[in-house]
Amino acid sequence: MGLAQLDHPNIVRMVGTGEVAGDTFNAMEFVEGTLEDRLLRGPLPHAEVVRLTLAIASALEYARARAMISNLAPRTIQLDKTGVPKLTDFHRAADTVDARKMMFSPFMAKEELVGTVTPATDVYRVGAVMYAMLTGVPPFGSVGVTEVMMSLLERDPTPPRQINPLVSEPLEAICLKCLEKRPDARYPALQELIKALEPLAGRPERRRRGSIRITPGGLEGRGEGCRRAAAARRTVDRAPSARPQDSPRGA
Repeated sequence: MGLAQLDHPNIVRMVGTGEVAGDTFNAMEFVEGTLEDRLLRGPLPHAEVVRLTLAIASALEYARARAMISNLAPRTIQLDKTGVPKLTDFHRAADTVDARKMMFSPFMAKEELVGTVTPATDVYRVGAVMYAMLTGVPPFGSVGVTEVMMSLLERDPTPPRQINPLVSEPLEAICLKCLEKRPDARYPALQELIKALEPLAGRPERRRRGSIRITPGGLEGRGEGCRRAAAARRTVDRAPSARPQDSPRGA
């Protein structure tokens, strides 16, 4: 099973192959825009996060069952003009990979740092993308690689509702379960994550005092909730070092 055999509405289609100067290439379906582009405008509404996460998880589960996985991150999730997500950047799945050949991503799981990749790793990646959709930032900010890697090993992510007060408690709980350090503490597979998310589809946005709202420029509003959100986002971007007692919980 290869990329050409993947046929899913949320995976970019391979439309042909070619060769230039002895190098072969795959020609892919053109989709304008990425989730990364969208997140430059700030977090997404609750219903949009649930819709996109369900589609992303479904596509990744489909690919995993066919021994293919994606280097999942907002930059590898394309969005068409109607808002349909399409995953890209697939490769053959393996239980272990050479960690030295991996490209670091702030959306990777702790175990990937030592070259381990399992279905629970897929769950973490989806949770990390969900976190970015809820807050507008990756789980451990976007500062230097070393700082993010240390945070990945030693810190828990800031709860999404401390950054975006509009996030519902159930959606935050699902997201944080995906981001557990220990793979066995996460959902065991993407199907279990999908089952947890489906009851939240179509639920209205959470409201808090202070006239907070999501706009194309991010969170806007008045009141203590919005001030706490702005402060929390600054904290995430700085990605402070872990305290001595915040020891790793194991891979």
